[in-house]
Amino acid sequence: MSTAVALPIDLYSDETRADPFPAYAQMRDAGPVVLLERDLVAVPRFADVRAALGDWELFSSAVPGAPKGSFDAATELAPHLPVSVVADLVGLPAEGRENSSSRCSRPTCCRHSTRPSTPPVV
Repeated sequence: MSTAVALPIDLYSDETRADPFPAYAQMRDAGPVVLLERDLVAVPRFADVRAALGDWELFSSAVPGAPKGSFDAATELAPHLPVSVVADLVGLPAEGRENSSSRCSRPTCCRHSTRPSTPPVV
């Protein structure tokens, strides 16, 4: 079993934010799990992230013995993600995104849609 490697990387520093790629490379080279400044734990390699996401029981942050609840990503997570992040996640092209912020200025904007709740009968 490998142990996490501690790295003196602050992902939120001005220097790292201006050019994050050397930090990303250093994290990938260090190992599958790295400890960063500000008490962050990162899994920097794609294959390791994929494995962790595919085995939620092994890679859970839940406290052992705590009751397991449910989590609805659509209602509990999505309203807190910026529109641009969601667009990146689903692979939407950058073209046309400049209009998305005006359509979704509130975290709960989809609940205030002017579209009818049921499609019209044709």
